[in-house]
Amino acid sequence: MPRSFVDANVDQMFHKSNKATRLFLQDNDPCPNSRVAKSAWGRANAELVAIPSKSPELNPAENLFKAVREDLRTEAQEKQIKREMFAEFKERVRDKILSFPVSKVNNLIASMDKRLRLIIERKGQRLTYQNNLFHNRFKFIP
Repeated sequence: MPRSFVDANVDQMFHKSNKATRLFLQDNDPCPNSRVAKSAWGRANAELVAIPSKSPELNPAENLFKAVREDLRTEAQEKQIKREMFAEFKERVRDKILSFPVSKVNNLIASMDKRLRLIIERKGQRLTYQNNLFHNRFKFIP
């Protein structure tokens, strides 16, 4: 039986996180819910945490992508990039993601409790983030 993507990459993925706990957040995408993937996550001693689909407030990866997108936009303005080839853009995106500070990723994850409390207080209403995403400032969407 061929090794799954999870089997082939899980150790490297969790090693980069510098965390002892192997927690995998999944948002109801069918891929991590397949029998093969669930079996691989079990072999990796990873805990799957499911969040509702279309819930960016509960998904630190969505917040990370937003921050990377903002960094890319700022960089393009500062360097006056008006047009670029796809390969150049792809390289800029890759570099931004790989150089994103682990401390900021950890802050995103640590802010989860506060986000959950706010969503519960607001009876499920969505949250949006003000200027500094990593200092846990929120405002409510009316």
